[in-house]
Amino acid sequence: MSLFMDPVDNQVFYMTGRYHGRASVMRFNKINGRLRWYAKMGNMTTVRAHAMVNNTRFFYACGDFETADALDNLASAQHTAAVFRMDNNGNMIWYSVFTGTTAAVSTSTSTTYYN
Repeated sequence: MSLFMDPVDNQVFYMTGRYHGRASVMRFNKINGRLRWYAKMGNMTTVRAHAMVNNTRFFYACGDFETADALDNLASAQHTAAVFRMDNNGNMIWYSVFTGTTAAVSTSTSTTYYN
């Protein structure tokens, strides 16, 4: 799990990671910790990295989905990596998926946005 602040709205923060077995993004009130919304990705197991864009209302994130056989044979297991852009209201702007064997597809564990 990872926490990050909204650069435009100082009343909220986000948490990314895994929730109920799927990649998720959650938005909370800072003052009382109340959940405002959460988005669960059907094609991702976890969000591994994110980048919030300064002075805007959107962010980028990446993650992956691994099948159950990934642990049995890492060299030939199917693996899916994904990257997406979401606004601060939980609306998906775009979502791109890349699929292949584990040897061919690797998920980033860091994301940086440069303006």
